Amino acid sequence: MGRHPFVIAVMGVSSVAFAAAGISFGHRGAAESRVQGTVIDTLLRHLLPVLLFGALIPGVDLATLAGLDRAVVLHVQVVFVIMTATTLMTATIKLRQTLATL
Repeated sequence: MGRHPFVIAVMGVSSVAFAAAGISFGHRGAAESRVQGTVIDTLLRHLLPVLLFGALIPGVDLATLAGLDRAVVLHVQVVFVIMTATTLMTATIKLRQTLATL
């Protein structure tokens, strides 16, 4: 069951734009001197990969518009789901450790 190419394009482009905006905001926020070494800094640094991998899951669908086989795209999306879960788990552990030291 396929989706309409317009829906795939809108979803893919918006997810890539969301990831780019989030990464831009995160890097800018983490670079501020008043945030360095705080819990906010830890939060930004560990949740940015979660944002990136999570946003790339629907963004990978753009490859179907370029002619890539849907099965290959689904397998790549599974990899991004696993990477999102792994980075979220790592971020949770790091944030718990950081909060425990407060």
